[in-house]
Amino acid sequence: MIKVDPSTHYLYVAATSNANGVTNGVGLFVARSTNYGVNWDLYKPLDPLAGMTDIAIKPNGPVYVFWVSYPGNGPIYTNRLRYAWLMPGGTNWSGPNDVGITLNSTDIGGHRYPLRFNGDSSVDKFLIIPFPRAAYANSHI
Repeated sequence: MIKVDPSTHYLYVAATSNANGVTNGVGLFVARSTNYGVNWDLYKPLDPLAGMTDIAIKPNGPVYVFWVSYPGNGPIYTNRLRYAWLMPGGTNWSGPNDVGITLNSTDIGGHRYPLRFNGDSSVDKFLIIPFPRAAYANSHI
């Protein structure tokens, strides 16, 4: 995911470097470019087992990164919605922090077959990609 801050024209990236989708890489990381992507700084690994990222930028304000963290083992995986932020003029990303929401799924990462309720069996599930998108609107993220 790459987004542009409309007030500074800085680029922000949140991505994963998991070679096999599990642990062969740094996992989820964030970085910033102040020169249209020529160079990147403020690189920070955030979560070794994570994916499905989104970025929300408040004009003249903080940059927020949201993602799903998927620690644990199956057959039912408990996935967490997490976030980090960078304040304007800041040089360090916060977090990671938990939103407090868990998503149980029959697949690692919660990206397939999220359960309708956290206590349900593996047969009562949705067939969708559940990750919500983050946005800035009406002075709120």
